[in-house]
Amino acid sequence: MFGKIDFLMVIKLLFKLLVVTLVILVVGVFLWRFSISRIPGELMELTPNATLSEAYAHNPDLTLFTQEQNTTTRGENSYGYFTVCDAIFIPEAGQVQILVRYNDSTLRATEADYGLAEDSLDPEKDWYDISLLVSLDKTPGDASDNLGNKPDSVEFVRIAPAQVSAAVHKGLHSYRRLIFNDVPFGDNVLAVYTDFYFKDDIRYQQPEFDIYSEVAYGTLCLYAYTEPKLTRPLTADEIGILVK
Repeated sequence: MFGKIDFLMVIKLLFKLLVVTLVILVVGVFLWRFSISRIPGELMELTPNATLSEAYAHNPDLTLFTQEQNTTTRGENSYGYFTVCDAIFIPEAGQVQILVRYNDSTLRATEADYGLAEDSLDPEKDWYDISLLVSLDKTPGDASDNLGNKPDSVEFVRIAPAQVSAAVHKGLHSYRRLIFNDVPFGDNVLAVYTDFYFKDDIRYQQPEFDIYSEVAYGTLCLYAYTEPKLTRPLTADEIGILVK
């Protein structure tokens, strides 16, 4: 004969199993989210190209710098859409390298913003025009007008990427590593911005576009002359890549 079933013990056992299952589930979800949100290490590496290699051959003591700036767009119409995970300035090469990341939710937001069908923007394709906008001081003898965007005091120069060295979609994120050449680094540079435009609405290509009054779909400041530079030399690994 079987003994009496202790229903209280059974309930306690089931409760413990439920708690353990929930803990495992939560930890699993956390690890999964961490895995898909982690930036692939190779995308954070300095990318060699002919321009950078020539600059290194001319001057092996290249100095790189970054700045502490907001990394994610915070504009009213693009809050959280785009992130610049890495921005490296190389003055001797006249070069800037950046790593851009955006979530699949950014694509869904763009679909809503432009009245497109849901899930019509394939994350494996390029949907955004990404450029640099450099602000130059036209009155270097007068610093009082540097923070304005008036045509008499500031000139804007837009620079298209010379190379997209990586285009990766991993998990829920898309990554683009872009290299910009012929970037000015003179004392008259006030700021460097990254502008984002939806490829079906590249406003700056329109003849009526006013660079002094219109804003991009999303924008981030990468450099401001008022902020300190965080400088560093090339690492041994970076030198090894350049001398190959």
